[in-house]
Amino acid sequence: MPWIFFSLLSILAVSISNILQRVLMKDDKSDPFLYSIVFQFAAAAITGTFALIKGFALPPIGQLPLNFFLEAVLYGLGTVFIFKSLQSLESSEVTILSSARLLVTIITAVFLLHEPFGLMRILGACLIIFAILLVTERKKGFKLNRGILYAFLMSLCYGLAVTNDAFILRQNKDVLSYTAIAFFLPGIFLLFIKPDAIKKMPSLLRPSAFRNMLIMSFFYSVAAVSFYTAIGLGGNASQVGPINQASVIVTVILAILFLGEKKNLIKKIVSAIIVFAGVLALR
Repeated sequence: MPWIFFSLLSILAVSISNILQRVLMKDDKSDPFLYSIVFQFAAAAITGTFALIKGFALPPIGQLPLNFFLEAVLYGLGTVFIFKSLQSLESSEVTILSSARLLVTIITAVFLLHEPFGLMRILGACLIIFAILLVTERKKGFKLNRGILYAFLMSLCYGLAVTNDAFILRQNKDVLSYTAIAFFLPGIFLLFIKPDAIKKMPSLLRPSAFRNMLIMSFFYSVAAVSFYTAIGLGGNASQVGPINQASVIVTVILAILFLGEKKNLIKKIVSAIIVFAGVLALR
């Protein structure tokens, strides 16, 4: 199948995952570090199972130690930041704000991986920036609150991580095995820097929270495998990353339907459409 198919599958799966993340973090007492650690290991177990069935092959960690260390740090911290942002912002807002990560991916992919960048991509980047400014605009002007700051920090981490992924996948074509490691290493990193988070595990063992975590991990695993497969099949990081941001429209629609996120509805819909237009220009 062509890489665009897997990119579209990733959009659907990540949109469902975005909604479940917000459901998990509605409770102010939810611990972002605990949820991030459990999420990383759950997703690693899911993708690792499929990798074992297919035939697991250890990625070239010894050959690219710095890249795999960056993978652990960037995805680990990025996951914590997105959970923190969802404690104070709606899922649709976080999804639109997180579009900033594609700008990071494009800039780093152009300079580090020497991927092409033309006039249409400049236009697409400008549209994305405009959409972000629109959704963060308030009656009293732009206000950088804690939720928005965490969303931007997540974008920085994930944007850099995608470029790092593209570099590693040029050396390693076993997407399933790589995806399992890409979830496992960030979990180890977070557990190393915040071991006390495990003490709060009972809060996650409630049936509803545990069920949502497993479902979210499953869909995010599908999204990740599809995303990496698209890159592995020839899609450039500066193409696959932006196209994946079409999930903003799907997430906004799902958030309206299932979470009742109707505040500033017109602004969110317009911002999502502008992001999508920017994605098309970036392709």
